[in-house]
Amino acid sequence: MEFVDYEQLLSLMTQADLTLRVERVVGDFIIAGTPLAYIQPAPKHNAALQAQINDAFALGNTRTMQQDIAFGIRQIVDIGLKAISPAVNDPTTAVNCIDYLGVILITLATRQFPALNRTDATGKLRVLAREMAFQDFADLAFDQLRFFGAAD
Repeated sequence: MEFVDYEQLLSLMTQADLTLRVERVVGDFIIAGTPLAYIQPAPKHNAALQAQINDAFALGNTRTMQQDIAFGIRQIVDIGLKAISPAVNDPTTAVNCIDYLGVILITLATRQFPALNRTDATGKLRVLAREMAFQDFADLAFDQLRFFGAAD
């Protein structure tokens, strides 16, 4: 999944007086036919609403960095892991990767993450999102590097 337009989903759910629970995060690999979200209470089939909800999700064959911060982090981690592999043995590149991952995490630490629960103007819950938290990004950035680089 490349992108989710949460504002559009909030608007649609408010108009339809429904709640939508998003089941996937941006960057997830989606198998055809897998539900992206569930509506509560389950409405009678409404093809127009379903099409509008589908339009709020952008699916593609490859990950992008438009909303997928984890993808950029993953790429830097992969470079660092290759750099510390016995075949390459390039500790300078690995250290540079760690430095840049630190910069990314410092930047994320100073930003406010969007609310997972989005409510309408009356405070009624309309959209429950699944998103990565700061700790998830920190784990992604350093867990594998710490494990595989422990002996270096």
